[in-house]
Amino acid sequence: MWKKILKVCSELLIGAVVVGGAVYYYQVILASGGTAKKRAAVTPSVVAEVQKKVQFADVIEALGTGSAKEAVEITATVTAKVVEIKFEDGDRVKAGQLLVRLDDDKERAEFDQAEINLDEQEREMARIDRLSKSNAVSQKSIDEQKTKLARSKTLLAVAKTQINDRHLHAPFAGCLGMRLVSLGDLVTPGTKITTLDDISEINVDFSVPEKYFAALKTGYEISVKSPAYPDETFKGKITAISPRINLDTRMVEVRAVIDNKAMKLRPGMMFLVRVDMGSRSALMIPEKSVVSLGEKQFVFTTGSDGHVTRHEVTLGSRRGGKVEVISGINDGDSIVTEGVAKLVDGMTVNFVNPSKTGEMTK
Repeated sequence: MWKKILKVCSELLIGAVVVGGAVYYYQVILASGGTAKKRAAVTPSVVAEVQKKVQFADVIEALGTGSAKEAVEITATVTAKVVEIKFEDGDRVKAGQLLVRLDDDKERAEFDQAEINLDEQEREMARIDRLSKSNAVSQKSIDEQKTKLARSKTLLAVAKTQINDRHLHAPFAGCLGMRLVSLGDLVTPGTKITTLDDISEINVDFSVPEKYFAALKTGYEISVKSPAYPDETFKGKITAISPRINLDTRMVEVRAVIDNKAMKLRPGMMFLVRVDMGSRSALMIPEKSVVSLGEKQFVFTTGSDGHVTRHEVTLGSRRGGKVEVISGINDGDSIVTEGVAKLVDGMTVNFVNPSKTGEMTK
């Protein structure tokens, strides 16, 4: 009897499993499959626009640093005490103007003695010359006196140089920096006295990508702006282009010169440099229409059959949300500008901007 009861229970259990599986299959598996198919059948909506070439102003922008036309550190070349200072911090000086005098009493005494010796040797030389006309002096005496005279001239020149070494002059006209010595200081060779900068012109050094190397030319005009004068623009010209490309940065160094007669600019200032390379016809498309896959860039063009085609493109300059297409699509092509993330090559799409896509709109 128990065997019959167990058999009936087993049959009932198996039946329940079969019915439950059938219900799950119809309600879950088939239902979800149908939903997936419906989802797969949804046509994505995109915005497409016809792209036309425009006049594009080729502009290079870079950060530059200013430097003086001429710059030097005024330093001592001898060991001596400072006995006179002839300038103040920040003075503008002329070329050759005396800045500092070091103690030169001993050197002046030596110079005076050298002048006396030279005077004596010149008088002796004149006497020997007179005697030589009457053959009253030997050639040996004449030669010895010439040697003494030459030596006296050399000693006088040395004494004069020693005095000059103790008189520090401005090598060119310019603006002095801070005074770094005081009266009575003992300076030695290399002691820094002050700095001197000729800022009548300011050099602006900046770097640009090597792709511009062939296009850049000396004489090109530049404009610069400084944070110190945010409302002013200063003009200059390119004067030098480095013949070398930096191997690490792939950049080329450029120098421009800006007239600074107003004395507003200073060495060390940072500048935003703008080089106008002229205008040209270029195909500019919205940056948001570009899809990047690895190191490659793609855009989708649209056809009259409602399909999209993926094209690999080479890009150029960027400005204001637009990017230049150098190759990959043509002037007059219609490309997808919105909704590109969900597209694949050959997909059918629905255009939502009929005013811009014309006959392509569905």
